Amino acid sequence: MDKDYIILKSEQLDVDDIKESMHELSEIASVQSSKIEELQKKLDQIYKSQGLEKPEIKYKKQEAITTITNKYEAMSYQELADEAYQDLTDHGLDPENIKREDLLDSEIIEEIDKELNRPVARAEKWGTNDFIIVFSAAIVGITADFVLGNRDNPLTGQNSEFSKYLDELHKHKPNSPIDYQGKYFGADKESGANLGTHRILAKGHDLFRIIEAIWQIKNGTFVGITHHNGIAEKIVSNVNQYGKPYEVCETYYEALKFFIEHMKGDFFSKMSLPIPGYSFFMESDSRALRLLTVNLYKQGLNMKNVAIQSVSTIGIELILRVYMGIVATQELIETSDIYVENDFSNADKIKMILFPARNAKNREMFLLAHTVVMATNTGKIIITKRPQDINLTEILAVIRYLIPYLNEVRKRHSKVAKLKRNTNEILEEWERLEAEICPEEIVKALPNRPFTV
Repeated sequence: MDKDYIILKSEQLDVDDIKESMHELSEIASVQSSKIEELQKKLDQIYKSQGLEKPEIKYKKQEAITTITNKYEAMSYQELADEAYQDLTDHGLDPENIKREDLLDSEIIEEIDKELNRPVARAEKWGTNDFIIVFSAAIVGITADFVLGNRDNPLTGQNSEFSKYLDELHKHKPNSPIDYQGKYFGADKESGANLGTHRILAKGHDLFRIIEAIWQIKNGTFVGITHHNGIAEKIVSNVNQYGKPYEVCETYYEALKFFIEHMKGDFFSKMSLPIPGYSFFMESDSRALRLLTVNLYKQGLNMKNVAIQSVSTIGIELILRVYMGIVATQELIETSDIYVENDFSNADKIKMILFPARNAKNREMFLLAHTVVMATNTGKIIITKRPQDINLTEILAVIRYLIPYLNEVRKRHSKVAKLKRNTNEILEEWERLEAEICPEEIVKALPNRPFTV
């Protein structure tokens, strides 16, 4: 038994009775009004036939006094429920089985449910300038991707002057175990590897396996896996392809320093470093996967070209962040809130200038701009059939902003968020109705309502 439903049903019956009474009174008043009009016409005729002047009748104005009884003050909730229970019983209804469907029509209930469960809108709205700056940034990103995305482009490609200049920075100490090119190198012919691609064959150049690489450098020992006739074979060697022993580092700090210097030099070379994680594919039992990994590396999918291609991502970030910083600064100036208060109450507004991506609307702007560039890059790859031109930095940018965006949407559409929104709207409507139809002294006498959530 739901006491709220019983009370509401009782109140509904009272309202129906009042409506019916008002309808009857309206009909009676209409009949009385017609009779008064007839008597008024007859009276006018009598005065006219007698040649008398009809006197001016002054009606005494009587102020209507309305008394509003607040029964919610006069009785407790339980007393109100008991009275409603008896009222329903007197009307021949079963209070024990009163449900929501007994209060409203199914169509009205459906509309209410639809209204209460509608998505919760984000507080900040996009403006015209927001759309303009997002698509302008996306166009800049697309342009950079088309110009620099091709690994053979004349500006930064392998045969460009820029690439030749960087190749001069390819310097590091020789005879490193991570550069092993002996049996391991020659055994993996199935993958299409040949001289010059030793970095793709060994895990020592994989930034995801830095600990193993430092161990090899520290101990002067190469450890790797090769595939020969479809069978994986582990290779361990303390000498290079010429039989010269590898040097041993005294400390891991020295090995780490050696590794950083080696990676820096290889990064600027024409072949540069393979994409982190490549060694897991090279150690796979799938020949097709190993062959694909080698071919993509040989065709230019490497760290240097990924860094060059990141110009599109960096351009979008700079354009949007400068714009968002300007907008946040203007808002602070307009509200005279540009200075940090002593209690740091406005610190969040100040942070918006430095960390715009923390705002939900701004995250959407970043996500849309990067998604447009990523989609364009994907279409270009499909048309040209050049998977090596994939823009990894744009993919990472989309993932970076997509995850918090989806999380924020999930929170806004949760039952808790909808409940808060609905509660606030209902309370605001109650306040509006009270201010519109109730005298101020009655409103003050009403029980206190909960604060806005």
